This record gives sequence, C-alpha cells and structure tokens, in this order.
Amino acid sequence: MTFQSQISSRTNPSSRNQLGEDSLDHVQSSKQGGFPVPGEQNPSTTSVMVQDYFFDYIVIGSGFTALAFIDEMLKHDKKKRILCIERGDFWLPTHFQNIPLPFKTVLGGPSETYPWTLSTETFKTKELGFLHGSCPFFGGRSTFWSAYSPQPTEDLMRDFPKSMIDASKQDGFWHAAEKLLNVIPADKIRDGIYCEMQNAIDDLLKKRLGKIPTADSVEPAPLAVGPKSHTSTLRFNKFSVPGPLIGLHERQRKLAETGEGRPLELMINCTVTGL
Repeated sequence: MTFQSQISSRTNPSSRNQLGEDSLDHVQSSKQGGFPVPGEQNPSTTSVMVQDYFFDYIVIGSGFTALAFIDEMLKHDKKKRILCIERGDFWLPTHFQNIPLPFKTVLGGPSETYPWTLSTETFKTKELGFLHGSCPFFGGRSTFWSAYSPQPTEDLMRDFPKSMIDASKQDGFWHAAEKLLNVIPADKIRDGIYCEMQNAIDDLLKKRLGKIPTADSVEPAPLAVGPKSHTSTLRFNKFSVPGPLIGLHERQRKLAETGEGRPLELMINCTVTGL
C-alpha cells in the first residue's frame, strides 16, 4: 500500500467533507517537501530565518558563552536583535542529573562527539590523556558538566589569551560570572545532608593538608546551582544553559508584545558554513 493510499483509506467521511474534495486531492498528490508526503519539512527553521531579517548580533552556539553574551547585551539594550544558532537539536531541558535516573546512562559516549585529534604530546601527558568530547546539542556541555566553578588565580590562567586575563581583572567580572551561574559554596547548600558532609570533608582535609604534596589550600567547592526540582537525582540541582536561555527568550517575547524589547531568536539544527 502506498503512503498516499494509506492517507486515503484512513480519511473518514467527516474529515473529507470538512476539507473538501479538492483540498484532499491536493494533499494526496502533493510532491512538495513537508507533511504528509515523506521528505524534508518545508518550511524549515532555516528557510524561515534566511529571509530578509536584520540582526545586531548573530551568536553561534548555545553554550555558556552564548548565554553570557546574550544576557549582557540585553541588559544594556532590550531592543537588540539577536539570533542564536545551534548546530545540534534540542535534547535535554536541563542538566542530566536534574532529571529522572534513566537519563544517567546518557553521559559519555552516546552524547559526545570528537571533532578533533589529540596530539602525541597531549596524549602522553598523564593529566591530559583523557579529554571529554563535544556535546552537540542545545546547551552544549552545560547539560553534563560537574558544575564546579572555581575562580582561577592569575598563575593558573598563565596560558590563557591576554584579552581573557585582562577581562578577568576588571571590577565586578567574577561577581557577575558567579551571579550568572548562581555559584554557591558547597557548605552553603542547605539541604540537611550535603552541607554537613561537605563540612566534615573540609575539616578532614584541613587536618591532613600537609600530607598532600600537590595541595596548597582547602575550600568548599564553589558549585553552579539551579532551582530545585523533584526529579533531581541530587540534593540540589546543577546549573545548565537551556533553562536560563529559554527564559531570556520568553522574557524578550513578552517585552516585544508591549514594544519594550525585541524577540530573541533561537534556531536549532542549523550549520554555519561560512562567515
């Protein structure tokens, strides 16, 4: 049975009368892309967004830096026209540890890609021999990271680009970053269990710090924490980009309705081939 005849046999009289003979025949005989005939969906997000649109900024990728840039630009001017392009699809709405336990198995191989080759020097370096891949989905690695958010010293940033080091020295830089990611010291996460455990570990490490050759100091781990949810497999939620970025999208949509802002456009499954 062909796909067209399947449509015809499943169409009941009421729907045929509602559509009209001509409309139904047009649907069955259509050879254009899209539904119900199998093929590429038309219109697609790409075909719609390549019309005569003007943007102040086009952001490639939907990870941490995309969120930081978009958030900062819209703080200065809510009427900025911004398009955020993501090559991957929308998959996890939040960090994988914030959702039911079955998703725990998606960490690692099934969710990563390796669009690079490690150099021999990197491969032979004990500390760098293993390297996580890229997460090609909306939100990127933010949906899988550890949420550990330390403030590196200038010595630890010695191999960073000078522009990044200079930016980190600006007044309020680290405070703004911690506010964006909602960074909280582990001993301040008041959940009845995690806080007490963290304090016990800290006390133990402080007493034995001199016995660890590579350790200079002990401090509660600064963690990027998201709003709590009943599905989390942890005592607290880990921060990830999808929620806040979609939140900005919704806020801009409402501002656009009142003329106080411009919509934030998000496009997934779009590959940038040139600039």
